[in-house]
Amino acid sequence: MKTLPLSLFIVLVLLAPRTAHAWEEMKGDHFILYYQGTDRSFADRVLEKAESYYDGIARALGYSRRSEFWLWDHRCKIYLYETKDAFHSETRQAAWSSGFAIPSKREIVSYQSSEKFLDCVLPHEMAHLIFRDFTGARNGMIPLWLDEGLALAQEEARQERENEFDQWVQKMMSEKKWIPIKVLSQIRSLKGFAAGEAVLFYAEAQSVVRFLLSSGETFQFAGFCRDLRDGTSLEAALRKNYPKVFPTLEVFDQKWIAAQMNRDELHLLSPGGGED
Repeated sequence: MKTLPLSLFIVLVLLAPRTAHAWEEMKGDHFILYYQGTDRSFADRVLEKAESYYDGIARALGYSRRSEFWLWDHRCKIYLYETKDAFHSETRQAAWSSGFAIPSKREIVSYQSSEKFLDCVLPHEMAHLIFRDFTGARNGMIPLWLDEGLALAQEEARQERENEFDQWVQKMMSEKKWIPIKVLSQIRSLKGFAAGEAVLFYAEAQSVVRFLLSSGETFQFAGFCRDLRDGTSLEAALRKNYPKVFPTLEVFDQKWIAAQMNRDELHLLSPGGGED
């Protein structure tokens, strides 16, 4: 059989008609969006929302004064598959996943038909990237519950989910099936988690973060995150930044349980830590 020269093969590939799954590109100030399909209006909305969320989340986490943050070659890349099936087939994510972030590459991956993508998935994954820019993409001192809890706190549609999550955590606590803080802090990945296990983790993560935010001033929370970033243990970081409230991890756990069982004590605040 006669084979084509490599150069001719490359030309034929480049000139071949584009398929429905070809990637289109759009650029914004802080983002480059790659999307499949022909719905340019949705792509426009994604970029508009992303820029809006960027300003709010960066300001809340203390990045608003970094003028070169996520600009030019440092822009965040967003990849949107056309369908849920395409997303799961290509990324091999868990069935319950609707998106994920890659902090080391500053990338977000999801799909266009994802429910509440603009209100939930997009700000959630952006918060991961911004927070990890502050702490370090592979910093093992940051508990997963802190990373996920902060991301949940940035979702536009968080209030409805908070109520559902709080009820679930209360139920698990009443049945003695919740995850204690010490054990929760040892969870480094949700890979292999069943849907119910993942829901409990996320429910507790948002509850613990909201409780921590409501237990002191913004500068205390910022100092807590900064100390974790710099290698301080969880218990030592709590004791240093909340000396009178959380002298030990056990006390923190006990007070969180008490507050969760009386949900009126949990008030959502947004982190607004200073830049370091």
